[in-house]
Amino acid sequence: MVAGVADRWRWTIVVAIPVALAVVLGWRGGLSDRPDVVIAAADPFTLDPQKMSWQQELRLGRALFETLVRPDPDSAMPVPGAAESWDVSPDGRTWTFHLRPDARWSDGSQVTSGDFRDAWMRLMLPDMAADYSAFALEVDGAQAFFEWRSKALSEYAAAIESGERSPSGEAATALWEKTREQFDERVGLSCPDDLTLVVRLRRPIQYWLDLAGFATMSPVHRPSLAAALSINPTTGAVEVDPRWTKPGRLVSNGPFMLTAWEYQRRVRLEPNPQYWDRDRVLPRSVETRSYEDNNTAVLAFESGAIDWIADVTVDYRADMAAEVRAGHRTNLHVLPAFGTDYFQFNCRERLPDGRANPFVDPRVRRAFAMAVDKRILVENITRMHERVADSLTPEGSIPGYEPPPGLASDPAAAKALLAEAGWVDRDGDGVVQDAAGDPFPTVDILFSTSSTRYGAMALALRDMWRDALGVQVEVLGKDTKFFRDDLKRGQFLVARGGWFGDYGDPATFLELLRTGDGNNDRKYSSPRFDALLEAAAVEIDPIRRLDILRQAEALVVQDDLPLLPICRFVNVFMYDPSELEGISVHPRNEQDLARIAPRRPGSADASRGLGGAAP
Repeated sequence: MVAGVADRWRWTIVVAIPVALAVVLGWRGGLSDRPDVVIAAADPFTLDPQKMSWQQELRLGRALFETLVRPDPDSAMPVPGAAESWDVSPDGRTWTFHLRPDARWSDGSQVTSGDFRDAWMRLMLPDMAADYSAFALEVDGAQAFFEWRSKALSEYAAAIESGERSPSGEAATALWEKTREQFDERVGLSCPDDLTLVVRLRRPIQYWLDLAGFATMSPVHRPSLAAALSINPTTGAVEVDPRWTKPGRLVSNGPFMLTAWEYQRRVRLEPNPQYWDRDRVLPRSVETRSYEDNNTAVLAFESGAIDWIADVTVDYRADMAAEVRAGHRTNLHVLPAFGTDYFQFNCRERLPDGRANPFVDPRVRRAFAMAVDKRILVENITRMHERVADSLTPEGSIPGYEPPPGLASDPAAAKALLAEAGWVDRDGDGVVQDAAGDPFPTVDILFSTSSTRYGAMALALRDMWRDALGVQVEVLGKDTKFFRDDLKRGQFLVARGGWFGDYGDPATFLELLRTGDGNNDRKYSSPRFDALLEAAAVEIDPIRRLDILRQAEALVVQDDLPLLPICRFVNVFMYDPSELEGISVHPRNEQDLARIAPRRPGSADASRGLGGAAP
């Protein structure tokens, strides 16, 4: 049976290879200028380091910029980056980083402590609305500064709206200058000299180096940013011309420079000759290419046009994985990932159109969660046999932490719980209604059309919820950009989601649910949950701290259910280990593009022998 499937899709590839070649040749007019490494990956939304959020952006961010420390791709442990060394105070709150004297921007200017200080200030500004602002808000005084700036902007805008003040560039500039003064006074960041950055944290953080090494904590080239900066006279907010990150204008301090960026087509990187560790950069050029259809990416790989598909999502990837297990394929790699696939519930009291939101009631969310059979999803829908997930944090991923159990599938109990929340089939037609006789609102399941996996899972959930709960459910697929916009606006009842951990601690998953977090698209808010996170934040006993975090996770996976964990992610790569080296197989998926290159004679590769690893 496996062989029959393989023959069928191989025949498809033979027929379609000319199409793939035509697509590839269309990128550059031919293959004579082919980069050393070509990667099929989604197009980035931004290359502004403080605005990055999606995995494809963060991967490119690590190549273009270098943080104080960087994660080793094989261990995910922090190693020296732009800082050659650091010291920490006995109380764990003051960190002093010593920058490399030979760290340079791609224009030859020196990387300074002020470049980091100004970059982190950007993350602290509410003007930026950065998803990862929480990392910088761990600096002492940063939260107070954020709140001061938010209030100042609100008061400025209110004065304009009321007519008390007219829009004025002079007034807006004065507010910005006052903001910088407040930053200097309030925030625990100082630069004794150009090569020393002193960071005073609001609390000891055991994983602070992981945060300091995250791509959004990269420095900025201040002259480039200043040239792109403006201040809106009507709102008082700082605005940045996004063209500052375009080729020819973006100045970077990492191993690569940006030489081409064609929207939804390709991004090309070439080695930064000013990079302090340029001898470790193996490829002469790297290009990521965006394919609207992942099937086309597979065809391009088979034709030799690309070297690595960073996320294989084709419908038949389960068939290819079966070929790997049977020993018939060596270029597909299914590896455990430090991430959880889930669907999320909108927890806002009202939807954008003013309708009451039934999912504001945690009993409704629990009922929907208990009506789902996750085993069916991973065995019959995704067919990758991923590990079923009842918690957010993957089991065995963090030493000393055992995630709590979640809710078991129980459709009968789910229907009873929905009735407890006031939704009952009152006339025997199989449709639940409230006390006024109004039916449960039609539940739209929002998903991104970038992968058929998401649509297939949404359809399966639709059927489970219709059958078990008596509610009307529809699926709504959108292009990734519009899907992302709807998430931010709260324009959904249920939406597909997922998260790869950013650092080796349960907080990397739990912070997603903190009130006000930039990644909390659900707008879930629980004073009890927030209090547990705060208690863990100040707990110095590591065992006790993990116990508090376990209590917090139990609250959200057993009681409140702002999201429904489905399964653990797997990383599914497509590359030939005999042709390409340097790809990390660590679950954290910290890929270093500087070491990924055509295989050199006699070189070893950590991924060898793992191509057949089953999830």
